[in-house]
Amino acid sequence: MQETILGVLGLVLVAVSLCFSAVQTREVARQSRINNGIGSAAALMEINNLLLAWHGRLLDNPSLRPYFFDGKPPRHMTRTGQRS
Repeated sequence: MQETILGVLGLVLVAVSLCFSAVQTREVARQSRINNGIGSAAALMEINNLLLAWHGRLLDNPSLRPYFFDGKPPRHMTRTGQRS
């Protein structure tokens, strides 16, 4: 009789342990999704900051625009890309 009670008690404890593990796994998955979203937002923010700085430099120096948008070669470079 005592063995049966201990066996049933052991099975109940195993079931409770598995349920607790399932809850923990679900919460870790949820936390991972949140962290991935935060990481993506941080990466997009960094890209936007870099673009803002780049455009700011072009606004500060409008004479650089032809080199970036019109394909004008730099003054110290030849047509083949070699330094003169």
